[in-house]
Amino acid sequence: MRLNMVTIREFSHVVDLLDRFAAPEIVDGALLSAGLDRSVLKEKAGFAPYAAEGVVVEAVARSIGDRHLGARVGHAFDYSTYGAYATYVLGAPDLGTALERGRRALVLTHPGSSITFRQTGSHLVVGRDFKGIDDHRSQASRRRHGVRHRGRGAAFPRGGLGAGLGRSPR
Repeated sequence: MRLNMVTIREFSHVVDLLDRFAAPEIVDGALLSAGLDRSVLKEKAGFAPYAAEGVVVEAVARSIGDRHLGARVGHAFDYSTYGAYATYVLGAPDLGTALERGRRALVLTHPGSSITFRQTGSHLVVGRDFKGIDDHRSQASRRRHGVRHRGRGAAFPRGGLGAGLGRSPR
């Protein structure tokens, strides 16, 4: 069974962002509901189950009654948190190359996840494969509380992606 993971670096940044939206006591309680505490966030490197990050964000969203907390966290997220990964992906000459680089390098930041591409008419839908992430909470519950990851999906006009996606991506 594949287990989706998230870097401690990202998880720590998400918790820092949650501290902006809710009292630290609420965030601490959310961490406990996922079987964690802040000590795990002090690690320089490592991974945590991606589902745990979802549980924490959802618990905070429920506690403060913010149905859109996931979107707010996504908006405030600083991708430079990813360090060299961000430089590599965001330094691409065009969107298509950035998406392809992101797809290839995702295993470094989110083992078990993958970027998916799907063409619908004149658009290319780019998303992330989160198989197994919804085991703990239902998708409907996650949607109700705004708990969606930044990379859940985006549609781009097929013609504006540059050379990086001129071929059929896998």
